[in-house]
Amino acid sequence: MYQYLSKINVMEADTILKKHGRSSKSHTSRAKFSIVAYFIIFSALFISCGKDKDDVKVNDDVEPAIYVVDVSEVTEWDYAILGSDKSKLFFTVNEETDVPTRMFLMPDENSEDGFTFLFKANGLLDKMIFQNHIFYFGNFRGNKFDLAIIYPDNKIEYFTDIETDIDWDEYYGISIQRLFWDFSKASKTLKIIGHAAGVGTCVTTLFFPPAAIGCKAYATALVPTLTDVASIVVDKFVPDGIISDVAHVLLDVVGCAGGGWFGPIDCVSAMGNTIGLLSHLDLEFIDSKSRFINEAILNVEFTSDIRDIVSLDIFENLLELGIEINVGSNPPNVEGTFIITPLMLLESNFDDSLRPGYMFADMRLTFSNQNNVNQTVVVEYIYQDSATGSGLGSFIIGNGNKFSVFTEITGTFEGYPFKSVEIYSGEITLDGIRNYSSALMITAQSPATIRNGQGRLAIDADGFSPRVSSVPFEVKSVGNTELKSVIAK
Repeated sequence: MYQYLSKINVMEADTILKKHGRSSKSHTSRAKFSIVAYFIIFSALFISCGKDKDDVKVNDDVEPAIYVVDVSEVTEWDYAILGSDKSKLFFTVNEETDVPTRMFLMPDENSEDGFTFLFKANGLLDKMIFQNHIFYFGNFRGNKFDLAIIYPDNKIEYFTDIETDIDWDEYYGISIQRLFWDFSKASKTLKIIGHAAGVGTCVTTLFFPPAAIGCKAYATALVPTLTDVASIVVDKFVPDGIISDVAHVLLDVVGCAGGGWFGPIDCVSAMGNTIGLLSHLDLEFIDSKSRFINEAILNVEFTSDIRDIVSLDIFENLLELGIEINVGSNPPNVEGTFIITPLMLLESNFDDSLRPGYMFADMRLTFSNQNNVNQTVVVEYIYQDSATGSGLGSFIIGNGNKFSVFTEITGTFEGYPFKSVEIYSGEITLDGIRNYSSALMITAQSPATIRNGQGRLAIDADGFSPRVSSVPFEVKSVGNTELKSVIAK
């Protein structure tokens, strides 16, 4: 008999909820202003994606260079990349991993068009917005990816098997923790930024010619294959200090050398905030097109078998719960039996009598008969409150060690049958599942379950679900009548 009872107290549950973004967080501005300039000189050709090789001209009088600048003190952005051609690219990074999360490219100083880019958690390009067109990038595998273009009239066009010279599989194992505190790895982040700008502008130009305006800026200032850093000069630009030669160059690049009415600091701040406003308008535009974006994601990332299980309506409901879906067509082997404990409620899509932080009954989850050719797997589970379920028509996606399983469960609870659509996500290890999470939606209710269309998101609160032998999981009498399974009403 397994004794995996939940033993996390209220304070620990609150800490876990905060980690998953279920509590408010205020942003405090830093008290001190500084611009740290990484003066990076590259040996690179100035090329243009929109021209033949014979038409390319290199200005021998201009030393190719880009400047990566910390602008977090005076703008909503973390860093800016300033090209010697006066193109500007601002971006933010994940505070824990330093992977880029959002960026905005202004191709040249006279351009009225800009590109907003959004990134997936591992650094792959997720979406680009340009001229009221939304570009969704997905199904990255090998050197190929798929693209969906959502037009202003909501028409969606799909392009598959787009070949590049980039090995996208490298991203699934990417590890760039605290990247910007290690200057020797700066080129790696620039490579991620460069891949996104290059694919988002030059590659999409083949399908949407107006994007060519951004291709030139990418090619001249953000060539993604560059990895050799000739020199790095760290400099500071402070209000009461002396502006160094490097800082003067940076101010000239962004057009703030004169400083305007309020001085160079406010000039840089105003420029960053103006670009921030343009980016936020794109984000609002994305929000207004969420259903069409979700339709594109469903068609790009998931097989027809998964779409037979997960309709667009169900998919949107599961996404609203906040489940993390690990996409990819090369999932790891997840066969085995795992104890999910302590299983904690994170979110509900209805007026739930159970609140976030509630600890459910422990669950034994088994994956078996995995077939990566058909991307199928068999799912079975049992809770300590006697709820059982199985999904014979289950499908697995993912890449590296991360996976997501989609299944249509047929089960019984307190003697009554029920059906649900469920997603299980996590990262497989030799000893178990790391960061397990699951989302479910009831599709055929029973007297003991929550109602049709109602769903919950739950996680293993301690972040690890141990692998166990497949001996029977005995249902326990725990003496706590409130201990319930995730499906229980």
